[in-house]
Amino acid sequence: MHGREWRLTGAVSRCLLAASLILFASAATPAAAKQQDRFDPAAVGRAIERAELAALREAAEAELQHLLAGTPRSTEQIDRLIRIAAVRQFALHFDREGSDTEPFDDTQRRTMQWLAEQPRLFATVALAMEPEDDPAGVLRVLEHLRRAEGDRLERFAELTTAFAVVWDQPPDEPRSLGEQFEHAVELFRYYVNHNADMRYDLTGMPWDLAIYLADGRASVEEYRWVRSQRRYDARRTQAMGEVYFDVPYDRAGLYTGQWQGVHGRPYTLANLRQIGGVCKDQAYFACHVNRAFGIPAVICAGRSGRGVGYHAWIGYLKPQGDGAAWDFNTARYAEHRFWSASVEDPQTRAEMTDGDVSVRGRLFGVPIRQRLMSTAIARIHDLFDSDRRAELLKLAIDTSPGNLAAWWALADHYGGEGADLRDVAEMLRVVRQFTLNRYDEFGFELFIRTIRGQPARVQFQLVVSNRDMFRRRPDLSSRLQIVQGKLMEKMDNTRGALSLWTQVARRNVEHPPVLLDATDRIDASLRRQEQLERLVVVYRTIWETMNAPSPSAYAWTTPWFLVGQRYAQALEDTGDRAAARRIRERLDQRDTRKPTEQAGAEAADSPTGG
Repeated sequence: MHGREWRLTGAVSRCLLAASLILFASAATPAAAKQQDRFDPAAVGRAIERAELAALREAAEAELQHLLAGTPRSTEQIDRLIRIAAVRQFALHFDREGSDTEPFDDTQRRTMQWLAEQPRLFATVALAMEPEDDPAGVLRVLEHLRRAEGDRLERFAELTTAFAVVWDQPPDEPRSLGEQFEHAVELFRYYVNHNADMRYDLTGMPWDLAIYLADGRASVEEYRWVRSQRRYDARRTQAMGEVYFDVPYDRAGLYTGQWQGVHGRPYTLANLRQIGGVCKDQAYFACHVNRAFGIPAVICAGRSGRGVGYHAWIGYLKPQGDGAAWDFNTARYAEHRFWSASVEDPQTRAEMTDGDVSVRGRLFGVPIRQRLMSTAIARIHDLFDSDRRAELLKLAIDTSPGNLAAWWALADHYGGEGADLRDVAEMLRVVRQFTLNRYDEFGFELFIRTIRGQPARVQFQLVVSNRDMFRRRPDLSSRLQIVQGKLMEKMDNTRGALSLWTQVARRNVEHPPVLLDATDRIDASLRRQEQLERLVVVYRTIWETMNAPSPSAYAWTTPWFLVGQRYAQALEDTGDRAAARRIRERLDQRDTRKPTEQAGAEAADSPTGG
């Protein structure tokens, strides 16, 4: 496909749909309008009752092929596209005929039929659901909310959707399943009852942002305590990240690894404010204070390798111009800038980066019809051939640039084997235009996914020619060099790869994700070559330049400790057990956890390499 050059303008996000950005041409015919009756609420209800969702899905897919052979120019045609795409997705998720899954019971089927009759809620729920969502759990949440709030669910369709896809599989907590659903209902009621007092209007909050409200773990009583505190009620939304520093830092808790209020004092927002805590407690507090005011917020975990958390802070949505954007810096100590952040997606519980979350901020202020159209197209792009699929995904992104699924799908499309290099170059140009200096983490991941289908030599050339892309982010520049080294190794330049990785490791002794990734590569390569003595020298050279942390219960998560463990293992593998023992004794002097905790929490940190 080499048609008109794709230019991401964002113009569609400020109007209904600019005709110049729509790729098809024709109007709905009377026959097509008649066909639409097959997808109205009554027809969907009958398909549910008769267990005919598979046939409904096939009819929807055929109609979508027909519909997108022309141009959905009018509002009615766009709404029809959204409706039929939602019907297709609904049927995909909820069809249980011919499967080993237990059929839905009468209550669940009635909830499905009720959902089909709610125009906005039906479309939003059906298009929001991911393969990781549990359809029975979604119905269970909707039934609880329906009994409690009834007609208000359609008005707050996106907030309702957020609760449905977050609480369909409740998080692992001490509360029973019944208590978890009761908490979800109380939290939903809190938001809808106080919508007029929230910092953002939750009737228009995109569900992709509202999930960062629905995921609240603090009780409604604690939220009311927050609202009663004048210091928070009077604080501007732009500055709400500063509440992170309202929790006094607990040095004793840093040493013991336990919150000091655990004996006799419940873990509440009020007690955290009074007693204090370490960074993870500060993050929990700040995240829920923001959520109490209807401000989406998320806890970030700084990564020190293989999921080990070393620092915690928050990101929160703050006003910016006519819209809003995520702020991941205000609630963060200055020495932790440029740390990679691991964020849990409240919907799928999968790991994402702060860059992914930042892009979702572009959804704010985009009209619901545009967002739903963009999502609909991203969900159904698999129905079309390769060239049309790419055009559809570009349309989805142009319509709503915050559509993460469309970005990833397009990057994967161009990242497949055999992709034309001209298309890859076009995609990289748009990635630069959209992400540079705004969503750098996201841009890095898009870059890697877009080039991965090319031969190693071509990937290497693309990396070298774009190495200036992340010059403002030393961590990402280093990560790009690690990728460069991997490609050099594939091209049989192992010596050059080892030299590059060693430079990166030495330059990033205080940046754990980069340091550990680089040493992973060095470790795996030298072990394959059976050069263990050289590996010991590399670890010694790096470790002796690192600053040892103060003794604490979290010392084991620091780069000094993790590299020290690897150093000791390399010494042991060469047969020098005495030197390995001395290194481990030095590590133990900094680790103040109890022996049982040490045994249960990642006792060995083995490089994965490869």
